[in-house]
Amino acid sequence: MKKLLALLIAVLLNLPVYAHDIEVTNEDGVTIYYNYINDEQELLVTYKTDGDNSYSGSVVIPDEVSYMNKTRKVTKIGERAFYNCTDLTSVTIPNSVTWIDNKAFDNCISLKSVNISDLAAWCNINFVNVTTSNPLYYAHHLFLNGEEIFNLVIPNNVTIIKGSAFYGCSSLTSVSIPNGVTDIGSSAFRECSSLTSITFPNSMKRIGNDVFRKCSSLTFITFPNSVTNIGTRAFDRCDNSVVISKIENPFNIKTNVFSNYNATLYVPKGTVDKYKATEGWNNFASIEEINNEIEDKVTEVMAMPVLIQANEGVLNITGAPEGAAISVYDTSGRQLGNSTAKNSSAKITIPNTSKIAIIKIGDKSVKVSLK
Repeated sequence: MKKLLALLIAVLLNLPVYAHDIEVTNEDGVTIYYNYINDEQELLVTYKTDGDNSYSGSVVIPDEVSYMNKTRKVTKIGERAFYNCTDLTSVTIPNSVTWIDNKAFDNCISLKSVNISDLAAWCNINFVNVTTSNPLYYAHHLFLNGEEIFNLVIPNNVTIIKGSAFYGCSSLTSVSIPNGVTDIGSSAFRECSSLTSITFPNSMKRIGNDVFRKCSSLTFITFPNSVTNIGTRAFDRCDNSVVISKIENPFNIKTNVFSNYNATLYVPKGTVDKYKATEGWNNFASIEEINNEIEDKVTEVMAMPVLIQANEGVLNITGAPEGAAISVYDTSGRQLGNSTAKNSSAKITIPNTSKIAIIKIGDKSVKVSLK
């Protein structure tokens, strides 16, 4: 009633209409605007006035706020809270946030980093909109306690990775999913363009729609026997040159789960005919039984501890075999640069205009995003 009365007065007097209940300035001098929710027991981050570019630079959202002698948890980021904040460069999201609403970070085109302190809490956030709720869609780089994440290790206490959790995090090169995770939500790793391989734990049951869509470097995929559902377009526009399925009784999948059916599908001994008779799986050009050679190859690739970082035209490569020849190519096959690993590392300068590069280290290659 009070908010409605204030709105009517503002309209009558031609005053600006504010969307927030309170505004509180952090110790760093940044003012954040909030609305009360849940009977005024919790807070939702909002804007000062809609579309006014309320936030810029680096914004640290606290996990709780003290105001008028009462402390409240910050649990949600509201619709359009950071909408059109084109000068926002970094945002820190606390463990207390469990919900980020539609268009919360829409058009935050200057975002470069998202900072968190608890991966389990991040995996549990409900992102209402596939793209505009998650700041990673624009930032591409996720930092955990100040360190950028390249090799993502999901914590053991996570059982579900919520939809869109890592959408657009193009700096990720590997993901380790522990036994206990049963479900990966839609678009959770979509457009993680530097991921090269994924093996699911024996607890995995459901892989949602679009989970790894446009993970253009994803070459090796291994499904355990526990998987019972694979969503539409889950591996659309992935390289997936090798797919290993340990599913003993294949179930029907949509024909658009994969887009590269020229890959070889490896299946358990004695199940080739089952797969050839099952919708979706039978689109693969070649279906063969799993053999020791292919399992050893996948294990070798997944164990390759190479870290590749791109920064303004400079590639820093660490963990390469000593003395290995390293070459960088664009997607048309033109060589952009080369080096030799010394002390297991190398630095190569390439044209800053390149967005995708293929890096050959010894006899192995990986495609990476440079954005």
